[in-house]
Amino acid sequence: MQTEANDYDIRTGKNARARAFHLLKKYTSLTFLNYAVDLYRNFLNAYERQLNIPSPNQKWLEETYTDCFLQRLIEFEQGLDSLRREGDKKSAYSKLIKGGGFSDYLWGMASDHWGINGDPFFEKLGLHSVGWGQVQSDVYRGFVKSILLTHDSLEALKCTVGFAFYCPLSSGKRADGGDRFFSHWTYESLFQERPSPLWPHWPPLRVYPADLPPCPEKNESNEGQVVSGEAIVLEGIYEPWFFTGGIGCPNYFLRGQTAHQYQPEGSNDLVPVRWRLLWEDRRYVDGTVPAEEAHYYVNVVAEISSSGRSVVSGDLCPQTGNWLAPRLNNRQEYVERGQPMPGPASTPTGSVVWYLQKD
Repeated sequence: MQTEANDYDIRTGKNARARAFHLLKKYTSLTFLNYAVDLYRNFLNAYERQLNIPSPNQKWLEETYTDCFLQRLIEFEQGLDSLRREGDKKSAYSKLIKGGGFSDYLWGMASDHWGINGDPFFEKLGLHSVGWGQVQSDVYRGFVKSILLTHDSLEALKCTVGFAFYCPLSSGKRADGGDRFFSHWTYESLFQERPSPLWPHWPPLRVYPADLPPCPEKNESNEGQVVSGEAIVLEGIYEPWFFTGGIGCPNYFLRGQTAHQYQPEGSNDLVPVRWRLLWEDRRYVDGTVPAEEAHYYVNVVAEISSSGRSVVSGDLCPQTGNWLAPRLNNRQEYVERGQPMPGPASTPTGSVVWYLQKD
């Protein structure tokens, strides 16, 4: 069954085309990706500070820092620099996604192989052993919990630019009873509920400005359209037109990529479509960042906390200021927005909640 955008308006609250268009631009933007890397930088800074307190396995911890985690930051920085200075998006996104390999050392098979899983040093950073591949966001705290968002942001980039992505859908089953999967965005996958604890922010940061710009008008012309299996010439966002009638969810393509088939909403099948250009991506070629990206960061902060006045230990700080934790003997801390809130998750008297102090 093919489902057009309007059928998803109830789920998204506003026009699905406009929201999809906004997310595709956000997920491939310098501002969004730099924010994800900032969270990782914070994790590394915390790692470095803990190294100043000698541990029995100090040499191993220092080697692990360099070999497993610092190298990933180098790849992140190279990717951001390529995106910012060269405008070479394919190279930039490849480096950023490669940097995302840090997650395997925390939640993948390498976590057990390297002895990271269960090590007290990493538990202080917020990692708790639940078995490799079993990411459970509710048991993580501090800096480890914050970089779950880094991981999911890079997975969103991976899906958006079509770099060998594969993920389960949260609803429906195949005819054989197995899970349904997707590799590219559809309205169903982009606006789904999170499919499992493996994806605590998935899809990530679906928040929108109050004055959300409309999606460009549908491209009624077949001039320049790219049929599934053909090469993309112009980098940007395209909309899939079915040969049988109807239109699917916009997708982003890099120059030189092969236009993929589309998985209609509610279906497990792939069908050929005609991709028609909605918006050519010329961001960063002149060395500037579009003004609209200033709203991306505001929206990111909005998702961190809806109240802004209280937050539990381990979650990201919603507002820079002085915070008070009554259950930690009225401990006070100055915490910057976006940093993980300090302290244990709970005490014998209950969960640790931080309250923003009035000026």
